[in-house]
Amino acid sequence: CPGCASANPRINKLLEEYGDDLAIIYRNYLLSYHQNGTAAASAAEAAGLQGYWKDYADMLFSNQSTWEYASSDERTNMFTDLFREVSNGEGDDDKFQSDMKSKEVSKKLSFDQGIGKKVNIEGTPSFYLDGEKIDFSGVSDENDFLELFRNKIDAKLSANQ
Repeated sequence: CPGCASANPRINKLLEEYGDDLAIIYRNYLLSYHQNGTAAASAAEAAGLQGYWKDYADMLFSNQSTWEYASSDERTNMFTDLFREVSNGEGDDDKFQSDMKSKEVSKKLSFDQGIGKKVNIEGTPSFYLDGEKIDFSGVSDENDFLELFRNKIDAKLSANQ
């Protein structure tokens, strides 16, 4: 979704800053009104089966406006082209396309959806730090977002020392 796409570079900054002190677990929480959201999540998970999840997800987010309202055929071609780019042509395109429709990927999306329902996700993106939901509803820009998250992360890290 657009909200997740705008948050992704911010999360990447935090990952870069904190290195091994921060781990992010991504979950797919699919909202019905995002026309190609399920297909995009399936593509990311299919890329992940070949070791390209994070790079592929970053590529999806940064190119969202190109595939967001694409037809079924268009998006499959776009997703495959993005996979080729991310994998530098070393990925298996046929496996990627097959995996997008696989039971394994479908089960992963259902699992993630179930977790979201269990913790009562109300919207995306949603963030939790050690099980505590981070309320960033009052955040107005990137600097505020990063400051809020840094404060929460730093407090957790100092408490765990």
